[in-house]
Amino acid sequence: MPACLRYWRKRDEECSLRDQGFLVDPGSFLGQAFGPRPQTLEELASVACLVLLGVPGMGKSTVIKEQYGRTTGPVRTATGDMVMYGDLARATSEQYLTNMVLPAKQLQTWVRSDRALTVVLDTLDECSLGPSMTVQWLKDSLERQVPPAARPRLLLRIACRTADWPVSVEQELREFWGDENAEFARPGTPDGAPQTADVPLAELDLAIGAKIAYVFDYGDEWQVRLGLRQQTDADGGAYPRVLKREGTPPPQYPEHDQD
Repeated sequence: MPACLRYWRKRDEECSLRDQGFLVDPGSFLGQAFGPRPQTLEELASVACLVLLGVPGMGKSTVIKEQYGRTTGPVRTATGDMVMYGDLARATSEQYLTNMVLPAKQLQTWVRSDRALTVVLDTLDECSLGPSMTVQWLKDSLERQVPPAARPRLLLRIACRTADWPVSVEQELREFWGDENAEFARPGTPDGAPQTADVPLAELDLAIGAKIAYVFDYGDEWQVRLGLRQQTDADGGAYPRVLKREGTPPPQYPEHDQD
């Protein structure tokens, strides 16, 4: 059975579930039109501080382990970079975290190198120390051991249930990594958008340069892209109005469709 490809979106963004209640393929024509586009974990690789949020059983730990492995402690990748993975469900004390997740000796070896380090904290919500205390320990440890010059090479990945994520620590993480910090979760509820035929373009409040897309006739899947180049006042004539034609349009209903 092929592996499930998971997509992530910013926590405050909506996504389209117009494919009969399922996520519209982000790589398809419609998926690119119904922005903002969800992203794979690989596409988010450059994000400095990334927190994967979601309900139990939706694949947070699975995608973490597929991407970074599941060996507790420091591991070197094929490129020479380092990954420090910690299953926080096993953590019972700060000493465990210090010894197993961020061992000082390996951390200082990395600081003296020129390679990247990814710190991966899985199952934050199951840590007996509590999510807030654990994240606070992490930030304090990194501030104490990682000098500012090495921080651009440091990446953080955390997996946590949405309901257990300590929002109170977010500002501290943002201060450590700057504005690159972002939190992502699996696509949420359908947006309940009305039918396109019921929405006049004037109600979309489009800016000059904006683009929209739609599919006409789902059998033939005519893909239409529109871009707003200019806005003018109405002159009393009939609308919509064709200003220019290029090429020969295909027949909408060829004779063989009538059989």
